[in-house]
Amino acid sequence: MQNNYIETGLEIAVIGMSGRFPGAENVEEFWNNLINGVESVTKFSNEELLEEGISAELVDNPNYVKSKPMLNNIYSFDAALFGYTNWEAENMDPQIRIFHECVYHALENAGYNPDTYKGRIGLYAGASVDVEWLKKSMLAHESRDMDILQTGIVSYKDFLSQLVSYKLNLTGPSYTIYTACSTSLAAIHLACQGLLLGDCNIAVAGGVTVIHPNKSGYLYEEGRIYSKDGHCKPFDNNADGTVFGDGAGAVLLEPTTEEVGIVDSILRTDGSGRQFLHQKSGGSVSPATHETVDAKQHFVHQEGQAVFKFAVTNMAEVSAEIMEKNNLKSEDVAWLVPHQANKRIIDATANRMGLPPEKVMLNIQKYGNT
Repeated sequence: MQNNYIETGLEIAVIGMSGRFPGAENVEEFWNNLINGVESVTKFSNEELLEEGISAELVDNPNYVKSKPMLNNIYSFDAALFGYTNWEAENMDPQIRIFHECVYHALENAGYNPDTYKGRIGLYAGASVDVEWLKKSMLAHESRDMDILQTGIVSYKDFLSQLVSYKLNLTGPSYTIYTACSTSLAAIHLACQGLLLGDCNIAVAGGVTVIHPNKSGYLYEEGRIYSKDGHCKPFDNNADGTVFGDGAGAVLLEPTTEEVGIVDSILRTDGSGRQFLHQKSGGSVSPATHETVDAKQHFVHQEGQAVFKFAVTNMAEVSAEIMEKNNLKSEDVAWLVPHQANKRIIDATANRMGLPPEKVMLNIQKYGNT
C-alpha cells in the first residue's frame, strides 16, 4: 500500500526502550511471547492465595477469579547501584524500584550515559496507587514522625519521576503524572511536547503498575469490566472483559532534527493529545498500527447503552479529527479499539467510521511485520 505521508520536521524518534512484563523480563522476551501466542496470566491455587493474605471467604466465593498477569522478582533491587540505603530500598514502593531499572535500561539500550551526556534528559512517567503497600509502610512507622516523612518520600507514587531523575542525574523536566489507564500514553505525549518546545534534548516516558497482594485475583460481577474466566480475548467474538495485571515500560525519545542514527520507529504527535506510530525503514515511511485514545474513553464501561454510545461517538470524532489534521484517509491506517475490544464495540465503531469491521480489528497479516 502506497503511503503519501510527508514528514513535517516534528517527528520524534524512539531510540531506546525497556520493559518488565508478566512472563517476560525484557522487551525481547515480551515480543517472543506475542509472536508465539503465549498467554502470561498466572492462575493461583487456594493455598497460594491464603498464604498471600486473601480471606478464606473470598477465596471460596465461586465468582472470585484466581488469575492475574503478575511480575516475578518484584522485590529484587540493587540499592547501591542507585545510591539508596538498605532502609530506603526496603521501604520503597516496588513500583518505584522497578521503574528505576526500566529508565536505566532504556538509556542503556540507546547508549546514553546521563553522567556524560551534555544535553538535558527529561522524564515523564506515572504509577498506580498501591494501597496495600502504602498502608503497610505507613503503619510500620506511625509512631515516628521522621520515619513517616522518609517513608512517604520513597513510598508515594507522586515522587516517582523526581526520585528517578535525581538518582540517575537527569537534568531536564521531571513530571509525575496520572491519567488512569492512559498514563503512559499521556506521558509520551507530554514528553513529545517537551522535546518540541526545547525543554529537553531527549526524554524518557513510561509508566509502571505493581499492585499488592502480588498473588491475587478479582471478584467477577456481571456487566462490569472484568473477564468472567480470567482470560483477556481482545478483538474476539467471545471477549467478555479484561484482566488487570502488573508491568512497567519506558521509551527514550529524541526529535529527528537531532542527530539520530538508524532508528526503528518514529512517533508522531499532532499536538492535540492524540498519538500515532509510524515505522521507518530504508528512508521511507511504511504503515503501522495507529491507536487513538481519549482520556474520557478510559472511564467508560459497558454498563449502559447511553454511555456506550458516548464512547463510540467520542472515539469516532477524535479519529476523524486526527485524520483531518494529518491529511490521512481511512485506508492509510489500521484501527485498534482499546479496553472494551469486543464485537459490539468493533461493529459500532466501524459503522460510524464508514469502515468494514475487519478494518477496525488489528490486521495481523497486513501490519504484523512492520
